[in-house]
Amino acid sequence: MRTPARGRCLCVVAMFLLVSLSPIVAAEVSVTLSSDSSSKEASPGTPAEYTITVRNTGDEEMTVSLATSQEPGGCQGYSSTIEQVTGTIPPNQNEQVTLTVNVTEDSSDQTAEDCETTVTATASPAEPGTPGAPAQGDVSVTTTLGEGSGNAAQGVELSTSQDEKHYNGDDEEVEWEIVVKNTGQTQETISIEMDDSSSCRSDLEVSVDPAQVTVNSDDEETVTVTVLVPDGEQTEADRHCFITRATVTAPAPPPGTDPAQDNLS
Repeated sequence: MRTPARGRCLCVVAMFLLVSLSPIVAAEVSVTLSSDSSSKEASPGTPAEYTITVRNTGDEEMTVSLATSQEPGGCQGYSSTIEQVTGTIPPNQNEQVTLTVNVTEDSSDQTAEDCETTVTATASPAEPGTPGAPAQGDVSVTTTLGEGSGNAAQGVELSTSQDEKHYNGDDEEVEWEIVVKNTGQTQETISIEMDDSSSCRSDLEVSVDPAQVTVNSDDEETVTVTVLVPDGEQTEADRHCFITRATVTAPAPPPGTDPAQDNLS
């Protein structure tokens, strides 16, 4: 009569042993980075911008900290910044941020031809006290030096929406607008002047107003070019050509370099 009772006791003990030996699985964070391009071009005043995708490939909601580093000794004249991810990233979701690589110098014997920049992400569980070590991921891009209009401290660019204007013989004046953009790193004073084209000279009087503008970095101003047509009559030449020249007059260029200029013809 006592033997069955002993069997029930052994069965219960075996169940407790199985439960206590079951492994405890900890949640893990995992992060990967990718870029919209592996290589882009940058020049003074015109940075290279990369779209970096940060993806949560783990099974735990995470927070991410991003940092940039550049190839040691190989990125003379370059600097980089990376946006941070705001908030948390759920599992199997992603966020996008912008990596900006600037060219800070413009001298062929100083600025490297290209620069490798690495973005590193450090991910941690979003819930405080969640087990699991931080995870890391990275992606690298290469920025090459492009053609700039000036040096890093200076830069100017001219543009117009209408390269050609027509007059009908009744107009005494012909006008068009030119946009003057500061592509340098600091506020600039820019002088604008008009000149004849050697391939298409003109005997008409031409002026630009204002002839000098002060523009903040990455801002622009609009100037007006006016050509006087005597008595509103047709001129002897059927075609008149002009060159607009813009020169940065302040601040002074770095030693050994010429002032930044741009021409529009």
